[in-house]
Amino acid sequence: YDLTHRIEKRIEEFTNVDTTHGREDLVELLLTIGYSGKTAYYSFIDKYLSSDDAIIVKYAIKAAGLTRQDSFIAKLIHLMSKKTYHDEVLKALKQYGQHIVNELYNLDGDEVLDDKTRGMIPELIESFKTKKSLVLLLRLLKSKNVSVRMNAASVLEKLKNKDIKLKLSNKLSLIHI
Repeated sequence: YDLTHRIEKRIEEFTNVDTTHGREDLVELLLTIGYSGKTAYYSFIDKYLSSDDAIIVKYAIKAAGLTRQDSFIAKLIHLMSKKTYHDEVLKALKQYGQHIVNELYNLDGDEVLDDKTRGMIPELIESFKTKKSLVLLLRLLKSKNVSVRMNAASVLEKLKNKDIKLKLSNKLSLIHI
């Protein structure tokens, strides 16, 4: 079907100042690039992650999640704290699978995340029942920020109530899953 050629042609049309396209055409192209797996065109998605049009940004977020490309993680995490995009970013980051837990663990360890973003991490990693996600939740319990601690405690409580067999030592370190 010569998808590469069709994507190139569509991108060229969007970069041509003389032509006008509707929002639907742009959304379709963003999602096509996301589904295609053609890394050469990911910069087109990246460009629209910072658009002024909230609807376009939401579809760019979805397309970025479809790619599961590491280069989008930092931008998606940055967008997570914006209420307008919160749900879309959570869905996109969950598509990265357990890999996102490792990335968040490293970012949190490097202390580059602000408290608002750290407070949203528990909601994101709740679905990943891995040792590292639990260790990250326990690390967030030690935060100085009350809302971060509350969110982490809430997720740990939900996991406990779902009968996930967690054994925690008195020092809040993970012993066995």
